[in-house]
Amino acid sequence: MLKTTFKICLFSICISAQAQYSITFNVKGLKQEKYTIGHYFGAKQFIVKDTAANTGSLVFTGNTNLPSGMYLLMNTKKTKLFEFVIKDSQQIVFESDTINLLQNMKVSGCKQNQIFLEYQQKIKQVNEEIAMIQMQERLSGKNDAMANIKISKIRQNAGVSMKIFLAKNKGEWTEKLIQSGSEIQIPNAPKLANGRIDSIWQYKYYKNHFWDNFDFSDESLVRTPFLQRRLDRFMDNVTTQASDSLISSADVVVQKAVDGKNKEMTAFCIWYITNKYENYDLFGAEGVFVYLAEKYYVGGIMPITDPATVEGIKKKIEILKPLLIGKSFPELSMSDSVRIQKPLNSIKANYTILYFYDPNCGHCKKSAPVLKEFYAKNKDKGIVIYAPAVTGSPEGWKQFINDYGTQGWLNTFDFSSGIDFRQTFDVVKTPMIY
Repeated sequence: MLKTTFKICLFSICISAQAQYSITFNVKGLKQEKYTIGHYFGAKQFIVKDTAANTGSLVFTGNTNLPSGMYLLMNTKKTKLFEFVIKDSQQIVFESDTINLLQNMKVSGCKQNQIFLEYQQKIKQVNEEIAMIQMQERLSGKNDAMANIKISKIRQNAGVSMKIFLAKNKGEWTEKLIQSGSEIQIPNAPKLANGRIDSIWQYKYYKNHFWDNFDFSDESLVRTPFLQRRLDRFMDNVTTQASDSLISSADVVVQKAVDGKNKEMTAFCIWYITNKYENYDLFGAEGVFVYLAEKYYVGGIMPITDPATVEGIKKKIEILKPLLIGKSFPELSMSDSVRIQKPLNSIKANYTILYFYDPNCGHCKKSAPVLKEFYAKNKDKGIVIYAPAVTGSPEGWKQFINDYGTQGWLNTFDFSSGIDFRQTFDVVKTPMIY
């Protein structure tokens, strides 16, 4: 299926139209060229907010507040140079050099960035210590047991240091930001009545408390990479990969966002999860998409969208609903090479493979031999391949059958050109296999 684009307008309302921002970077050795600043939107998108040229001092200014969140400084090649935060103070000065931009960085005018800078420096120092040990191990060409012990000790000490750091900054917005991307602490599992450890207790605890450190009322977190990463982890790794479980977890997330009473947060969660399962590589994912789209878009819970998007989603649901797992497949009757009608529902087989294809399609020409080989190995198990050509000429269709040796399939053609394969069977690209 081709991916439907959900047009979603997520916006920020500035508190004061008179407020100004001034973000200055005094970095020795920084090339005198143009640079941009902007915030994350999810984990991978970057929304540019301003551009400025470095003339010895790189200054970004504007007459309205920047929306709060996690920001990046980037050069013209879109190389990420430095991360910083915008929350309260927007009169900020960063000073460093290109020898070691992060470790030599100093910041004034913003407490939140002072905290965030210290956090980044701690993380980088730990990563560099681990990387040094790993490099030494690679150079020696040996699996050094002591190296693993050293790395484990570094991480253990780093964990203790981070707890102290976060406790010192308890209540600060940046502490909440850091916690939003951090894992929760899982207690030891209790013993059952028979004295054994409850093997699934910790998993249940982790799943139930996964979002404890995340504030769904704070729209700033939409403009960080942490929300999308946590959504992916919750849906992909914490949730059982079955449609019912995915639907249940999606409902949990959206309800938390709705309870947080922030439109941007709610809109992002609904948009991202629904979009994720529209074309997801999982058996039955279409059912997850249909449920979410119908409940949240058509149901009016999605707070930021437009009528055209909702109407497009309604049409998509109408196409997909009859094709979901557990439904009887829609009626399909096409003609064989001597123009005798072959209804799909007349086939008596243990398994029917429905192979929609285009005789001129390059992907179909690659997949047909693979399917033919599979059929040859498994046809004794009661398999029938019903292969409708969705486009092309009768001559091209017959040539395809001869060229690829698919005479053993039930090959059919719509000589009347009366079937809308896209609208009835969601054949938006070929081949499409049911």
